[in-house]
Amino acid sequence: MDARDALCDDAKKTEQRLQAALDDARLSDAVPVLDGFEHALVVPSDSGVLDCAPGLARALDRLARFPGPVLLVAHIEDVRGVRLAPQLTRRLRFSMPIGAPDAKLRAAVWRRALPSSVPLDADVDLNVLGRRHELLPASIGRAVLDGAARAAARGGNVTHGDLDAAAAREAKRLRGDHADALDRLFV
Repeated sequence: MDARDALCDDAKKTEQRLQAALDDARLSDAVPVLDGFEHALVVPSDSGVLDCAPGLARALDRLARFPGPVLLVAHIEDVRGVRLAPQLTRRLRFSMPIGAPDAKLRAAVWRRALPSSVPLDADVDLNVLGRRHELLPASIGRAVLDGAARAAARGGNVTHGDLDAAAAREAKRLRGDHADALDRLFV
């Protein structure tokens, strides 16, 4: 579940959405994952201590009462020096910073994300893509889909240029740089 979809200014709606997701997870014997939890964190003062946005305490209590594990994933650029507020940490059993993969691991992710059935041109160099684009695995997966879809629409093999351009678009999307989005809609 995307935290931006579940968490909102209305505490009652937030609780209802979380409860529905937790009920679904319980019925399917799944582990709920709340991705994008950084949107629920605020720094209320100059202390630099991360705390929950106002109104989320009851929602966190509901997550804490779930009978199994619940994963809260916060994408924080630099976790060095980040401190969580005591009222937040008391609700967490574990906190584990996971760093971004290095270039060698990103190249391996590119390999795994590309199914063997995808026709690749000989110019595709996944090591170069791993070095050039500092993307997380989910973003690499989106870039693979984007590049393969464009190659399929063209009726050709996936080229290094397809994947390189798709990775650049994904990086731009992650930066929130959508200035030319309207222009592309009407081309």
